[in-house]
Parts: sequence; C-alpha cells; structure tokens
Amino acid sequence: MMSSSDNDPVRACLRWDDAGDRALRGLDASGWLAVMEVVRRRHGQALLARRLSRAPDLTVPEDVVEELQRYKLAVAARALAGLARLAPAVEASGVPVMALKGLDLASRIYGDFGSRPMGDMDILVRPEHVGKMAAALQAQGFRACSALRQSSHHQVFYSPLPGGLPVELHWALGCNAGQTDPAELLEAAWREAEQIDIAGSQFLVMNRQHLLLYLCHHLERHLFNTPLTQVWDLGEILQQAGTGFDWQRFWEHCDRYGQRKGAQAAMHLAAACLGIRVGTPPLPPEVQDLLPDIAANLGRYPQSEAREPSVDLVLLFGARTPLSIRWRILRRTLFPSRRLLAEAGGGGAGPASYAALWWKVLTNFARKRIFARIVAPPLRTRSSRAARLSEWLR
Repeated sequence: MMSSSDNDPVRACLRWDDAGDRALRGLDASGWLAVMEVVRRRHGQALLARRLSRAPDLTVPEDVVEELQRYKLAVAARALAGLARLAPAVEASGVPVMALKGLDLASRIYGDFGSRPMGDMDILVRPEHVGKMAAALQAQGFRACSALRQSSHHQVFYSPLPGGLPVELHWALGCNAGQTDPAELLEAAWREAEQIDIAGSQFLVMNRQHLLLYLCHHLERHLFNTPLTQVWDLGEILQQAGTGFDWQRFWEHCDRYGQRKGAQAAMHLAAACLGIRVGTPPLPPEVQDLLPDIAANLGRYPQSEAREPSVDLVLLFGARTPLSIRWRILRRTLFPSRRLLAEAGGGGAGPASYAALWWKVLTNFARKRIFARIVAPPLRTRSSRAARLSEWLR
C-alpha cells in the first residue's frame, strides 16, 4: 500500500488494536496539538471522537474533548435538518425508498448522527419511480442540478437550506467502466431489504451482507481513493456483527455478483488501516503496493487537496485498457442517456446541451493534461498505479 506520511501522528492513534491504544496513551500536550492540527486539516474529527470512545479510561485534554463534542453536535444538527426536509418527500412520493451509505450507517450502525458525517443524503428507488421521487423532492424545495452534471446512476438535488445537505437520488448502484455491473446485486438488495426507523421516518435498507458487499463495490468504483471513513464503515459493520458474521456466505455472494477482488482489497485496507481481523485471504504483495494510502485521507476526499485523475480518465488513457472499456467511457461521457436524464427531472438533452457538455469535457481534459504534464510527476505515478490496479480488478 502506498504511503506518503509514515510518521503521521494520527495514523497509529486511529488503529483499533493495542498499537492504537499505546499511541494514544503516549501523547503528551505537544502530541495532542499535532494530532488535532492534522485532524482539522483532513476533516477527521468524527473518526478521532469515535476512536476515543473505544478507550473510555484514556485521559484526554479537556479542550480536545470539547472541540470534538462541538463538531459532533454540528454534524448531527446538519443531518437532522436535512432529514426533516427529506422525510416528508419520501412519505409523499408513495414509493419504496432505500437509504444508502451515510444515511443508513449513521442510524443503524453508528447509532449516532454526529459520529458519521455525510456529504449528502443518498436514497435509492427503482427506475420506474424516479419521476415520482424527483417531483416529491422538488415539492419540498430541493432543486435538481443541471442536466449536464448528471451521472448514469443518480441525480443530485440541492437543499433549499443554506449549507444544507443535498440529496443524491439513485436508481442504480453505479460502476466504473471496468467493473462488473452490480444489477444482480441491486435486485437481491431490493428482494431482501429490511425496514428500519431513521429519526422517526421509515426507510428500507440492505441487509448486512448486501450492505457490506455494496460498500466494498463503492470503494472499488473509486479505486479505493476515498476518505478513510469509508473503510471505517466496514470495520463498524464487522464489529457489530462480531463472531457471528458469516464469512463463507459473504464470499459466496462476492463470487455470485463478481465482486471478489474488490471485496478482498477493501478488507485488506480495513485490516491494514484499523488493525482489525478480517476473514479474507491475503492480497498478493504486488497488489498491496498499488493500493492508495487511504489512512492519510481521514475524512476528506483526496480530490479536495489535489487534482487527482478520475477513475474514468485513468481507464481511458491506461495503456492496457481494452478498447471495449474505452468506448464505454466515451459513450457514457459524451452521450448520456436521454431517458435517464428525463426520469431524473433534468429535462431533455438537445443539440445545444450536448455541445455545451462536449465543450466542458474538452476543456476539463485539456486542463488535466496540462497540469499532469507540467506540474505533477507524482500525479502520473499515481495514475499509472491506479491503471494497474484497475487491470488487476478486472
């Protein structure tokens, strides 16, 4: 696994094992200052607060405790304000709605909206129900983003509240051009969905086997270049399941849905970053070296501090990417589905819209190429590693 900050004081402190306990107990006043400086810069307050809850006997400086508590309260308040807008739309839509990722995890797995920050509220509906759900969201004041910014599997709706959480309305689980389409996993998730209460509202959620598999798939879709939070989620699910987690069934599901390699890499990261035990075969050393240093990201996306290439860009220009995958990327990028755009409430896509989209793609591509050529040799190295990792995952 790539590492650019082996002496990072936070890395050891966030481990869940005895090494993490020793690192926390070894912090003096200057050590806590260094830890908090890194945590603030990388949006890791929730992770540190969660880790400290595992060491109740640890003596923590009062100012650190107060700062982390204030952060958790702010995160919880934002989430609950968003839910207060989302819940009436879900009820008014009259269609089955599944909570995804943070919305589900914060309530069911963490048990605390302050412990699991969300950048948005992800919900999933069946494709034929997208129009109804989109209309219900707009009736609550949510505003659909531009049709040109839509993806092939979800639509973003901006909150009417200042600084409020947006909603990502999904009708599919999404995959990058090199991944197996998770359509069969999606159907199984709908078929075996469970109903739970989230802050007084009823949502469907995936069962834990499907949830864990979906989170691994999501990590793979981003080639694991995500916040540490998303690997932390895996650890929380496994810890809650305890020794009763059925690893044999999990790996059978991975094989059935074509997700084994991605799940294997995700579990390796959970073990390496958090020090937890997972029931997975070891990754080949050459593959471990291709994985990004996700522990250094804490709660932020790497793209927030560096112009990282997108997964599609890595695949499109990878020397050994098959032509079929290159064509899939180009077709999806340059000719987004009119049907999906209309279902998501973004309206039609005429010649002028496509021309604007192509101009945006062209200028973004030129900007990335110039940046990579002139400024950032390490960026080219990371892109090469990501391309080789994608090839192994296929």
